[in-house]
Amino acid sequence: MTETTTTCPKCAGTGWYHYSHNHSKPCEVCCQHDKGYWQLHEHYGDKNGKWACLAGCGNVRNEQHG
Repeated sequence: MTETTTTCPKCAGTGWYHYSHNHSKPCEVCCQHDKGYWQLHEHYGDKNGKWACLAGCGNVRNEQHG
């Protein structure tokens, strides 16, 4: 009996990939976004609703808080 497992086509299941010769970053396809989010405010203002994933994958969510 054989098992088939699916791995990420971008990082091959490692969670990281190289985007240039000597740079790597967390895989945005595999990231679970479980480390939390921080608010982007320097160029967007304090109450803009833009939150970036703390893992560094590049995911940004828009969420307005009262």
